[in-house]
Amino acid sequence: MKKLLTLTGISLVLLASCKKIEGDNKNLDPDNETVEEMMSTNPNSFWEYESNENDHFIRKPTGTKQMMNEREWDFYEATDQNTDWITPEYFAKNKDKYVMLLDLEGSQQEYIEVIVYKENPKVGDKFNNTHKMSVSGINVDLLIESEVISINETFNYPNGTIEDVTVIKNKLKGKTGITPYIDCGSAYLYFKKGIGILKMDIDISILSFYNREYTDTLLDYYIEEDENEE
Repeated sequence: MKKLLTLTGISLVLLASCKKIEGDNKNLDPDNETVEEMMSTNPNSFWEYESNENDHFIRKPTGTKQMMNEREWDFYEATDQNTDWITPEYFAKNKDKYVMLLDLEGSQQEYIEVIVYKENPKVGDKFNNTHKMSVSGINVDLLIESEVISINETFNYPNGTIEDVTVIKNKLKGKTGITPYIDCGSAYLYFKKGIGILKMDIDISILSFYNREYTDTLLDYYIEEDENEE
């Protein structure tokens, strides 16, 4: 997920340019729940990914909780296998939504809460995420429009096939002032409940300033069941 965070931050910096939109992420319950039904929180579990840019990283649960933005989160770490760089990651369930903390600048200083998945998804389900921030003294509005486009996708990875995968399309938009939102690309996220995040596919195009296509996909995973599970 580190690449998505970085790319989102870049897109905001490059935006030069109505109605007010309040995202569903602004109406979350005060208390988060564990994300363990979606993806394991057992520290013996792992997910290994590789990207089209030769990134190779492993995500692992720490088995601990962290307080961030006045809510409790399941704490994970993604370790770059080429550099040993560790990126902290935060996931939780909130009512019927699964949320994560998004590091806009890659500085691990400013996080926003973003809904990434919905419990019992159906094709056509929609949700929005919004955020206001200042870039070089300019107030910027960020909008992510998300829609469930498939719940029965087949996902192939080197060690097998995963069925009934949910795919969510995320449209990235931004604006300044009262001007309309500008489309700046899309991100497709692939999920399997009980396993977690399988793939991320990003295609960003911001006028003539910035274009990028990035994909990371699951290579392997292992889910360690908790001792109290049968």
